[in-house]
Amino acid sequence: MNEGVHHPPTDKCEVYSIDKNEWRYISALPHKRKSASACELTGKIYVSGGRTDDETAVTLWCYDVEHDTWEERAPMLVGHNGHVMVPVHEKIYVVDRTTTGIECYTPATDDWTKVLPSLGSLYGVARPAVLGTWVYFISYIQESSDYLCKRYNIVTSTCEQLPDYPEHVHCVIGAPLALPKHVLLETSSDNASTVSSPSEYQTSMIMYHLQNSPVKQTAV
Repeated sequence: MNEGVHHPPTDKCEVYSIDKNEWRYISALPHKRKSASACELTGKIYVSGGRTDDETAVTLWCYDVEHDTWEERAPMLVGHNGHVMVPVHEKIYVVDRTTTGIECYTPATDDWTKVLPSLGSLYGVARPAVLGTWVYFISYIQESSDYLCKRYNIVTSTCEQLPDYPEHVHCVIGAPLALPKHVLLETSSDNASTVSSPSEYQTSMIMYHLQNSPVKQTAV
């Protein structure tokens, strides 16, 4: 939501109607935010964290689609911005782009728990893909300026690194896509310093097979 340091915080929210092919405003957020994250679970929209002009927020709001109202829920354990929210099995997992690990929200009891203390020296986390009890996500290693793919098991609360990519990856173009027994990723291998326009990026599709564990590259 409103990602980037050059965009001011906002409280405006829009919804898109597929049937009418149009956008319309809904009730505004209770407070202005930028770089917040959102997800849908059991017919409700949850929005967490983000930044104000001065600080990183711990707030969590729940949007009631039927009544067009926002309700504040229990705050997160620590503030997050630029993070991702993953709905899995009636719970919401928050994966931060820093080293604060993973925390889990249970709507039924309105409380948070820390489920993984740290993900290592990561900087960015792309939108995850969920397959069964595993959450797959791409993260950026600040020291080596490269990306890697990890997966987190919500039952055992363990995190595993997947096999290396077949080539150097500069950035993640799209979010991971969950397919039966596969996770599909779209990446770019060009160095940003040598690319003058978006059309010069050479993208490729990378598919991770869950049974045999190889990382296969598929042309696009």
